[in-house]
Amino acid sequence: MNNNYLNIWHLNSMWSLLGSISSGDKVSIKGNLLTIEKNHPFLCIKRKFNGDSRNDIFQLLDDLFDMSDYHLREQNDKKKDVHSFKFNIIYGLNGLLNLRSTYIDDSRFLSIFNSSLEKVKILKKYYIEENEIQKFTELEKQIFIKNDNITKNDNEKYTRNNNEKYTKNKN
Repeated sequence: MNNNYLNIWHLNSMWSLLGSISSGDKVSIKGNLLTIEKNHPFLCIKRKFNGDSRNDIFQLLDDLFDMSDYHLREQNDKKKDVHSFKFNIIYGLNGLLNLRSTYIDDSRFLSIFNSSLEKVKILKKYYIEENEIQKFTELEKQIFIKNDNITKNDNEKYTRNNNEKYTKNKN
């Protein structure tokens, strides 16, 4: 885990930075440094050269959710000073949904990424005001609707393939 996440100010800025991700962008993680790479023709070569991997995002998500839970649970003066913290979490989650659309053709990545995003449930209990609950619930629906759609599409393909096999075997 990155020790900088123990600092709520750093954690807040990480969520804010993740919120700036657009569809097609990629994330580069090197130690304490997180950068958003805009899509360009040589991005693949740059990522390969720098040793960037899609899998780095999974550890980042685990750390962000765990440390956000820790800071939201704690009652201290610093948390009260960071009014934007819960907003930036929602903003960052929207950016992560944009990142998900970048890898829409990579089913292995998406299955792990979607499972990682489901950890958002641990933060729901901290969104207690009416407008916070509404924003969080809308975001949660976007996270889980995507998972439901993937599951429905996969089930339809599976059923269609099985029906075709059954019809062939029956004849």
